[in-house]
Amino acid sequence: MRALQIATVFLLFFATVTCGYFQAGSWEDDPKNWPRAFGEEKPTEVQVARSLYTRFPHFTHEHVFYFEFKASRDFLEAFIEKLELKRAPILTTQPEFLDRGPDAPEWFLPEPTMFEPWRGTGALENMQLFVKWDSGIAYVTHFQL
Repeated sequence: MRALQIATVFLLFFATVTCGYFQAGSWEDDPKNWPRAFGEEKPTEVQVARSLYTRFPHFTHEHVFYFEFKASRDFLEAFIEKLELKRAPILTTQPEFLDRGPDAPEWFLPEPTMFEPWRGTGALENMQLFVKWDSGIAYVTHFQL
């Protein structure tokens, strides 16, 4: 019976520590936001201008993030291919159709009609990327709630 009690306490402790309650928070312009969002270190050719990453206190992984960054055309094309993003209709950049996600920061995509829209598919269906090819400036957001 004692072993069952110890196992129960251990399982409760493990469930509490590994769930989102202890990993929740909001980080603005934190260098760790890129790894939080994409699961890898920020590539050296990417210059992040602004970022906001929020992880919600929930037992499942729930987050929302926003980035403004600059990168080369080669990086952006590889990024689009890696994430399997699809070109979205230009209509999605009109303010009344734009889904900026919950509580988008004021700086996120200030001039939507100047950017080419891309959308995620499958597990990344809530991902949006907006690219201005001539300058390499891009905005990306994703939310999982």
